[in-house]
Amino acid sequence: MKSPPPMPADALPLPPVDGRLSASLHDPQIAAVVSEVVQHALLALLDMQRLDESLFERHQGGHGPVKEDAAAALVVQTLSTTIFRGLRAFVSVCRKRRPATSQLSTASEFEFGDLEAAVAAASKPADFSLDAGDIGDVLASLDEHLSASEAERLAAVLEKVSSIEYGLSSQLQDLEERLAQTGSGGAAQALELLDDTQSSASEGVYAALRAVYDAFLPEADPSTLAPGYLTTLQRALLVRRGLADLALEVNAQNDVLQADDPGGALHATALSTLRGVMTRFVASESCRAMRPADRVQVSRFESQLNEQALGAARFTAEGLARYLESLGSINRREVLVVHDQRTLTELREAVATARQLSLIRLRLAVEPARKAVNAALALYGKNPATDGLIASLRNAGPALHREEVFELALRVCERLAQQLGT
Repeated sequence: MKSPPPMPADALPLPPVDGRLSASLHDPQIAAVVSEVVQHALLALLDMQRLDESLFERHQGGHGPVKEDAAAALVVQTLSTTIFRGLRAFVSVCRKRRPATSQLSTASEFEFGDLEAAVAAASKPADFSLDAGDIGDVLASLDEHLSASEAERLAAVLEKVSSIEYGLSSQLQDLEERLAQTGSGGAAQALELLDDTQSSASEGVYAALRAVYDAFLPEADPSTLAPGYLTTLQRALLVRRGLADLALEVNAQNDVLQADDPGGALHATALSTLRGVMTRFVASESCRAMRPADRVQVSRFESQLNEQALGAARFTAEGLARYLESLGSINRREVLVVHDQRTLTELREAVATARQLSLIRLRLAVEPARKAVNAALALYGKNPATDGLIASLRNAGPALHREEVFELALRVCERLAQQLGT
């Protein structure tokens, strides 16, 4: 399953460059280099975003796991060629722009795991920490960064992008070798490999994009740099929140359906409500962000509920409730485990700060209380036993300056921290 060489850059239709970024650049040559890197980064992300839909359609068409046959292997080859064509072009462009003085090793020597460190370094904006020295040192460092010439900033960006390019090249090489090893008898394994590679490679490309914006347009909102792109964490949080809301609604209607109803009116109403709930969820962003196999299963439940008579639909509703319960395994994903540990620490610290400041003046405690509420909201979906507590905080933020709202919100956050910390 060896992949073809990348298409020439001029053969690929490139997305437009952000007008704000173009306006921030004054040197035409530097602007051309920046535009080339940004356009190919956006193209790579757009191509890789199509993988989820392609895998969803493959699973949906096969009515189950991908079959181990030659036809499936051809599908894998096609997906590998199309989904990663933009990535290969991006790697080619970055290699062409590699600084002549770069001290990085060759791609063949680059460790696969090193991409994570390169991504972290490239996505982190300039760090001006008060811990590093007094305020004068910090201001001097900040002034130095802002006064750097466009050429100096470009050189720093290209060094970061080169680090990511080495990692991406290694990933593509590893992908080709492992696809070749699967052969025609391991299509399902190959599709899983494509999915994993897409996830990590997307993070790398987005980090390169962030590096450009941090250097030339640092005030840009990161969420606007690549429309439609979600980091692995953002996707996981979106799915978790969506599934938590869905489970609450499904369980409520399933409880009615499983209870006795001699007249049948309550059952009919519950089924109608459940059908609407499932139809809305299947069309939601949360559903589209799910892994293809899970998304297919949810879609099948929705179809069955819409097609079945009441008697059969009651069994389907019970199965749906159990299936959603099993999807709580999303909380074991490493990206969410790390997120939740960090967020729980932030929650405890914010609550403690808010409590201390409230003894002086309520107005001083509003901001840390708001941080505590936001941290609590980020933990929604982690545990069904605490989701009700978190849901009660959703409308608290704007009214935290009122003493009764502040006190109630802080008590909820304290109870939440205690329950999730046990």
